[in-house]
Amino acid sequence: MSAGKGSGEGAGNRLQNRLWGLAALLVGLAGLGYCGRIMVLAAGQSVWVPVQATVVQSHSTQRSKGSGFATHTSAHFAYSYEVDGQVFTSSRYSFWSVGGSKSSGIRHHEVGDSITVFHHHERPEIAVVERERPSVFVWMIVVFALVFAVRGAVMIRTGTAAG
Repeated sequence: MSAGKGSGEGAGNRLQNRLWGLAALLVGLAGLGYCGRIMVLAAGQSVWVPVQATVVQSHSTQRSKGSGFATHTSAHFAYSYEVDGQVFTSSRYSFWSVGGSKSSGIRHHEVGDSITVFHHHERPEIAVVERERPSVFVWMIVVFALVFAVRGAVMIRTGTAAG
C-alpha cells in the first residue's frame, strides 16, 4: 500500500515540477522575446530617419511605499512627431535600458522642447531620441532569461526539479 502511495506522490511531484518548468520556460521566453526585440531594433537604428518632434511630457512622480522609509520614483517622458501626415507619440529615449531611459529624457528636455528623434524606416511608430546600444544590464537579462528557459525546458522534460 505504501508503494502505491509513494508512486502516486512521485507522479504528483513530477507534474508539479513540470508545471513549474512550464512557468520558468514561459518567463524565460518572454524575457528573451522582449530583450531580443530591443537588440534587433537597436542593431538597425543607424539607418533610422530623423524627424522633428515636440516633447509633450517630461516629469517624474514620487510615491511612498507606505513605510515612510522608501519612495518609488516614476519617470514620465514622451514626445510627439509626424511621419507622412500621421502623428505618433513615443516614450522611448533610447535602447540603452530595458525601460527606454525615460529619466534621461527628463534630465535633458522640458515640455514644449523641439527635439530631433529617429524613427524606424518601415515602422514609424517606433522611435528614439538617442541612438544608443543596449547596456550590459540588457545583456544580463538575456542571459538570465536564457537560463530560465533552458531550466524550464529541462524540468518539463524530466519532471524533476534537480535536473
